[in-house]
Amino acid sequence: MKSIDHLGLSVRSLDDALLLFVDLLGLELSHRGEVETPPVRYAFVKVPSGALLELAEYGDERLGDQLGVVDHFAFEVADIEATVADLKVLGIEVDRSKPQSQERPDGTVLTVSTMPEQTLGIRIQLVERGIDE
Repeated sequence: MKSIDHLGLSVRSLDDALLLFVDLLGLELSHRGEVETPPVRYAFVKVPSGALLELAEYGDERLGDQLGVVDHFAFEVADIEATVADLKVLGIEVDRSKPQSQERPDGTVLTVSTMPEQTLGIRIQLVERGIDE
């Protein structure tokens, strides 16, 4: 692990969350996006120290009463494929067979997440940066 990439917070309404974090609290909107599987609308906001907070509005019922809590921790890794292979040796599976590519303002990243039931109930997202280079 290199560093914490971001923290993810599940929210009922992305628009309401942006109103709170950007308009009222003054955090900077970094970027927004959508993912089809699982269905999620998200936005990254930047705190003055540079840390990122991901606000995620899920379009399915998987969260139940888990709104307003930390949804996941994301760690930057040097080699996502090698990290996934190391996890598999430990019996920890990830949520997809190939890392998902995501466009961000600072370049394209690859991501996968662990299955929470295998990691103490915590979804851990792995992020590899610099794949554009």
